[in-house]
Amino acid sequence: MFTIHKAPDADTLLVSREHDPANTLQLANLAELVALRLRLTEYLDTLQADPEPDSVSLAVERELIDTATARRLAAEQGVEVNDSTLRVACRRGHVEAARRRGGRWVMPRWAFEAWLAQHLRHTEK
Repeated sequence: MFTIHKAPDADTLLVSREHDPANTLQLANLAELVALRLRLTEYLDTLQADPEPDSVSLAVERELIDTATARRLAAEQGVEVNDSTLRVACRRGHVEAARRRGGRWVMPRWAFEAWLAQHLRHTEK
C-alpha cells in the first residue's frame, strides 16, 4: 500500500510505501503528481517500459491542449467545466504555463489535469 502526504515544508508531496522512508518518492507539487499519474496510466495501457531510463517520453509533458479539449477531457471524467471558468483560471495564472495562442488559450495537458484536481477539491468544500 502506498500513501501520499504533504511534507511539513510546503507543497512538496511524499509518496511512500507503508511509511517506509527508505522507499519515498518526493514530488515538488501536485502538477508533478498528475504528470506521474499520466505516465503511469500510459505505461499500464501499453505495459511497455521506456526504452532507456534517460529517454522518458516528454510527449505528455509537452502536449498542449486548448480549452475545448480540456473541457472534453474533464467531461470524460464526468466533470463539467464551464468555459468561462477555465478561461478565467488561465488568465489569472491558476493553470500553470497556460498562454494565449492565436486568440485562444492553450495549456499543457498535465497543467490542466493539476488545475482540475485542485478545482474539484475547492468546489467539493
